[in-house]
Amino acid sequence: MKQRSKLWLRILLYSITILAGLAASEWIGRSALGRWAELRTYDLRFKLRGPLPPSPAAPLVILAIDDEAFSHIPLPLMFWHGVFARLVSRLAANQAALIAIDFIFADISKFDPEGQKAFSQVLLQAGESGVPVILAYQVRTSGVEHSADAVRLAALAAGHTFAFVNLTTDSDDFVRRQQLFGSGEGNQIEPGFALAIANAYASKVRKPFSPPDSTDHMMLINYRGPGHFSRISLARAVEAADRGDESFFQRHFQGRMVLIGRVGGPGDEDLHSTPQYFWEDASSSTGTIRTPGVEIHANAITTLLEQSYLKELAPGRQRAVVLIVSLLVALLCLRFSPTLAPVLSSLVIVGYISVACLVLFPRGWWFPIVSPAAGALLTLGAVEIIDFIVEGREKRQLRELFKRYVNDQVIERILQTPEALALRGERKRVTILFADIRDYTSRSEAAPAEAVVGELNCFFTAMVKVIQEHNGMVDKFIGDAIMAIFGAPVEDADAAFHGVQAALAMSAALRQLNRENARRGAEPISIGIGIHTGEAVIGNIGSAQKMEYTAIGDAVNVASRIQGLTRNFDTEILISGETFKALGGRIPATPLGEEHLKGRLQRVALYAVAAPNPDA
Repeated sequence: MKQRSKLWLRILLYSITILAGLAASEWIGRSALGRWAELRTYDLRFKLRGPLPPSPAAPLVILAIDDEAFSHIPLPLMFWHGVFARLVSRLAANQAALIAIDFIFADISKFDPEGQKAFSQVLLQAGESGVPVILAYQVRTSGVEHSADAVRLAALAAGHTFAFVNLTTDSDDFVRRQQLFGSGEGNQIEPGFALAIANAYASKVRKPFSPPDSTDHMMLINYRGPGHFSRISLARAVEAADRGDESFFQRHFQGRMVLIGRVGGPGDEDLHSTPQYFWEDASSSTGTIRTPGVEIHANAITTLLEQSYLKELAPGRQRAVVLIVSLLVALLCLRFSPTLAPVLSSLVIVGYISVACLVLFPRGWWFPIVSPAAGALLTLGAVEIIDFIVEGREKRQLRELFKRYVNDQVIERILQTPEALALRGERKRVTILFADIRDYTSRSEAAPAEAVVGELNCFFTAMVKVIQEHNGMVDKFIGDAIMAIFGAPVEDADAAFHGVQAALAMSAALRQLNRENARRGAEPISIGIGIHTGEAVIGNIGSAQKMEYTAIGDAVNVASRIQGLTRNFDTEILISGETFKALGGRIPATPLGEEHLKGRLQRVALYAVAAPNPDA
């Protein structure tokens, strides 16, 4: 029956674990708060991983349109066509690997036709020299925003590429991933800015390249860390071009991809929130902890060329991870105590988070944290509640069963390790004590019933207190006799010693009780105590209507017979040879020889233990 209830309990706990895992995956993990928390842990993993070293696969430099450039060039940015023409000319002449401009050129033919024409001509010259130029367009809700037709036609004629520069943002407006393909004009599938640059560079250096296989054309950006890419102010490049310093361009740009784009300060519209937000030194180079768009593209390009892709687990595998962590917590709750299981479960959760952040993420795997942790905590809470209900009921039953037998300290020890009890029966080596009031039958015949009950209750109260103080279990009262067990229900290696100690303490308590009886004019009580150590069957014995936890067997019969012999030897405490051996000489005893006991073939050695001095 007990095995069946344990089986049903396990089935219930595993069912709750599965439900907790599914709830954590479907409700908590996919909720707005759960997704927000998961994204925050994702961002924090970059900080824990630390910055990555420079990648030889993606030599890249940013030509920054920064505050210094704005100070050096007094014209509004939309009229910088001539500036870009001089820079592209010098970069192409000095063998830059490619040039990418994160800027949409307006039509300024009415204001600076010469500058617009110069830029268009430079694009044609760059195409002839074999330096690819990637220009930008932007997809807006109102349509596609392209550069001026003069610039666009010249670029297309020279074989250059246009790509969309829209950044992909998550629900919290952070840029963690980038769309690689999108629909341009005429709904044609076209590459994004980073993919176009990576393709052009790989083709030029004849490097095998393939974008990540993704059904939604998305790629998680493997951010290198703030300040990772070499950054040169556009003002310095303009000055070098004006003075004809070719060595400057060769030293900084030869063989490299050159990205030209805005790098503004706080408040610039081309600054975006990224996982680099959490780096303490993220503001060291820009004055802000947000990341310029051109630097985001640089990180995406490096991710593509290095193929250091971050892989997010598919939804089905995420659910599997949640269930595995939750089941592990459930197993711990079933295996260990309610006080130890939460500690071990916490270690499992912390261990999983540590592995996900410090081991798996640096290897390119984004394992979820929020939903597995939530599933584990839900499982722990549910299992602990069920365990509290079930175990609480069992503990109440055990407390009710043993409160008549042992003191509160022993009950607490039983409740701490209830699995150590064998209520269905077990053989144990125990010490049995019988104590009986001498001549009480004839004494009680002449006394009123109320006086007899009152006197017995006073006697039993004093004796039970002493027995329980010495780790004994009061098994039953048999008329005016007491049966006590030492070594059950809680294991006691010194059961014999504690049993004899209890007998001596009972004798001392009886002396005190007799002094109180004498003051009331009552006759003194004398007792005989018999003790034997041996093997007995311990367990719940009885019927469905009445069940008692008790001991049966030869050890019980021998202890009872020894108690009956105390009058023959005129001694108060009589113990068997087995008990004397177990004492190991710690309590003195006088040998009385061997006696034949009724119902037993072998004779039993007997020893008398001297009662304490009444005046002590």
